[in-house]
Amino acid sequence: MLFNRLKFIVGTGALLSVFVSQPYAGTLDFAALLQKTVSHSLDYQIALSETEIERHKLGEVRSILFPSLYLRFGNEYAHIIGSGGVDSVGDVVIANDESSFKHSMIASTKYNLFSFGVDSLEIENAEKSVQINELNAKKVLLEAQLSVLASYSDGLKIYKRILAGKKILKSRKIIFKYMERLHKSGTVDANAFSRAAVELAEESARLEELYVALQQILYALSALTGEEMNVETVELSDLRPAESFDKTFDVHQFPEVREFGIYIEQKKNELSAAKRRLLPTFSLSGSYRMFGSDTESFSRSLSDLEGRDVVVTIYMDWPLFAGFKQSYQKLKLREELRRLELLRLKRVQELENEINLNLKIVENRAASARLNDSIYSHLEQIEENNVRLSDQQLINKVTFEKSMIENAENKLDSEIEKIDQDVAMIKLGLWGQQI
Repeated sequence: MLFNRLKFIVGTGALLSVFVSQPYAGTLDFAALLQKTVSHSLDYQIALSETEIERHKLGEVRSILFPSLYLRFGNEYAHIIGSGGVDSVGDVVIANDESSFKHSMIASTKYNLFSFGVDSLEIENAEKSVQINELNAKKVLLEAQLSVLASYSDGLKIYKRILAGKKILKSRKIIFKYMERLHKSGTVDANAFSRAAVELAEESARLEELYVALQQILYALSALTGEEMNVETVELSDLRPAESFDKTFDVHQFPEVREFGIYIEQKKNELSAAKRRLLPTFSLSGSYRMFGSDTESFSRSLSDLEGRDVVVTIYMDWPLFAGFKQSYQKLKLREELRRLELLRLKRVQELENEINLNLKIVENRAASARLNDSIYSHLEQIEENNVRLSDQQLINKVTFEKSMIENAENKLDSEIEKIDQDVAMIKLGLWGQQI
C-alpha cells in the first residue's frame, strides 16, 4: 500500500514537472535577450496599442468633414386645456384647438460650412498625435533595450566577480590551512592566524552576497525578457558589440526629441485655433418633416402623416464675449509652448552630453584594449612563474597563494573596464538605430 502511494507521488511529480516552466539552463547571450525584449516588453506592447487608439481617434476627428444625418419619430397624445389654440408635435409648435393623437417623422441634416480653418487644425493635430505615439513606441522600446543592457552588464560584472571570488576563496582556504599548521608549530603568532581566518570568512560572505545580487539582477532580466533564470543554472557570456558604427549623431532625429518637436507644432496649432474661434462659424441645416393627427384614433393618426414641410437654415455663430476666457486660454497656450521648447532644449543637451561621454570611452577603447591585453598577458606570465616557483619549492605556499589572489583581483579590474567599454559601444549602436 505504501509502495503504491510512493509510486503515485513520484508519478504525479514527474507529470507536473513537464508543465511547470523550468529556469533557463546554459549560457546567456545578450543579443538573444535583446530580441526577446521586443516581443515580451509590456510597455512596448502598451505603446503600440496606444498608437492604434490614436489612429481610431483620427478617424473619429475626421468625421467633422462629413454632414450629420438624423431621423426622429415621435408619437404623443395632446390634451388641450383652455382655448389657446397652440400645440406642439415634438419640437415643433403648431396651431391647434382640439385634443388629439399626434405623430411626427423628421429627417434632418447638419453640415459645418466654414470655421476659418479650425476643423483643419483639429484634424492636423489628430494626425500629429498618431506620429507622437509612433515615436513614443520607438522610445519605449529603446528604453527597454537599454534597461536590458544595464541589467545584463551589471550582472556580467557580478558574474566576473564571482568567478574571481571563487579563485580567491580557494587561495584563502589554502592560506588558512597553512597558517593553522604554522600557528600550531609556533612559527606564526595568533594575530597572523586570526587575520587569515577573518579574511577567509570575509571572502566567503562576500561571495554569498554576490550570488544574491546576481539572482536579483536575473529576476530583473526575467521580467524584461520573459526568460526565467536562476543563478545556479546560468552562465553569462561576454558582450560582443559591433566593431564599427556611424559616429555622427544628429540628436534632433532621436524619437524623443522629434516627439517634443511635434508637441510644439501641436501647441502652435492649438494657439492658432484659439484665435480663430473668436471669429464666426457658419453651418447649414435642413429637415424634411411629416406630421399626422387624429382626434379619435391612434392608428389613423399614424397613417395620416400628410402634413409636410421642408426647412433649410444657415446659421452663423459668433462668440462675442465669454468672460475673458479666450484671452486667458491664449496666455496659457503660449506659456505651455515656451515650456515645451525649454524641455526639448534640456533633453537635447542631456543626450549630447551622454553621447559625447560614450564616444570618449569608445575612442579610448582601442588603446585601452591594447594596454589591458598587455597587462593581462603580464599577469598570466606572473601566474605561470609563481606556479613554477611553487612547484620547485622556491617560494612558500602562503606567498604563492597571495600572489594568486593579487593576480585574480588585477584581472578582474581589467575585465570590468572592458565591460564598461563594450556597454558604451552597444549604447551608441542602439542610439544609431533610432535615427
